[in-house]
Amino acid sequence: MVLILSVEVPISEVRLVCFAPYDDVMELTVKFLALAKDLTGRDECKLVLDRSDITVEQLLDQIFTAFPRLKEIRRQFILALNLEYLNLDNPSEVIYLGPGDELAVLPPVSGG
Repeated sequence: MVLILSVEVPISEVRLVCFAPYDDVMELTVKFLALAKDLTGRDECKLVLDRSDITVEQLLDQIFTAFPRLKEIRRQFILALNLEYLNLDNPSEVIYLGPGDELAVLPPVSGG
């Protein structure tokens, strides 16, 4: 069972904190770029997850819980964990998080 607490605080202090009955807790730095930064109102945050092994789908659920406006670009953004793209087409893929890991939310890009 996971308990999600919410407290009214300034946007610069927002964190999603999950408490679990075991000590396998992982803090993940999430960086938001371009449109993702605009939709979240910040350039980075820390997510505290209740485990270090998580599926892509579970990770997305955590991100969308903390930042629901990102759902607006759900089918268009890319996630990169430590500069390696995650396969969003395989939501059941398990990823393993470690200390100091960084996740980047990269919005749609276009070029010319």
